[in-house]
Amino acid sequence: MRKWRVGNLSSGIMFIILGVGLLASLLKGVEITEYIFKFWPVVLIILGFEIIAYVYFSKEEQSKVKYDVLSMFMIILVGIFSIGAYTIYSLDIMSKLSSCIHRQEYSTLINDQEIDLDNNIKKVIVDYPRHYTYATLDIKEGVNNKVIVSGKGTVLATSKEESENIINSSKIKSRKVGDNLYIEFEDLARAENLNSGVTWVEHTIFLPGNKNIEIEGNNQNINIDGDAVKNKWIIKRPSGVDINIDTEDSLDIFATVKNNSNGLIGNVEWNKSDELQDEESDNSYIKGNVKFNEGLNKIYITQCEEVKVNTLY
Repeated sequence: MRKWRVGNLSSGIMFIILGVGLLASLLKGVEITEYIFKFWPVVLIILGFEIIAYVYFSKEEQSKVKYDVLSMFMIILVGIFSIGAYTIYSLDIMSKLSSCIHRQEYSTLINDQEIDLDNNIKKVIVDYPRHYTYATLDIKEGVNNKVIVSGKGTVLATSKEESENIINSSKIKSRKVGDNLYIEFEDLARAENLNSGVTWVEHTIFLPGNKNIEIEGNNQNINIDGDAVKNKWIIKRPSGVDINIDTEDSLDIFATVKNNSNGLIGNVEWNKSDELQDEESDNSYIKGNVKFNEGLNKIYITQCEEVKVNTLY
């Protein structure tokens, strides 16, 4: 008498459904991968019904349901597939893989954002994010009592629309404390772990000329137009600072570079100090100064890797 091997019927049904689905996907362009992993419990239901149907509806007094090595292997295989399908679906791995395959880099503009300043604000403090992988902050001269932020970036996304949504999801927040205005950049989603996101970003900030300025560089690169520097500026802990100076600018630049006697560069003549030792951090540093005209406006750069100053004319 032919014995029934558990898993024969369910395996056959599964192969038929899978084959038909894949054929439809190839011929009609129907996306079935998501549905396969979404409805994976049907596999267990079919297997359970197969066993119950044979045991309870068999006409024989003793049903010959056979659990041999092959049957056990098929059951284990179905179990592994079920656990794997549940893991893939719950972690949304398939959609992320599909997105990763179809995404590309888009060059995308950042929408302008404006912040109005009260007349009693004396200092603007800008905190640039430390978490950007590749970032540059360009600083230009703006209008009095207004801060304007714009920019551009490269976004890894599945569409231009998605890239625009990602790069414009970050807002510029401001808060007033006494006579100081604090400006903070929200972090942007980065392209990592199969997720769409920003691979490079460059912000341009237009700062008012009638306020003192303090910038927390957070190990990012900063480019400065010399004519934007009015009054007193302080730039803390940038990676590098690049300043372009018009020979008519009245500017006095003081810079401290860490562990690098060649960190003060450009087409100007720096007045450098001897190498000094910081007892607290056990780091050495060099101080430098360069002055243009009367040096009425001051800029102080601290804990930087490199400062480059170039005259435009």
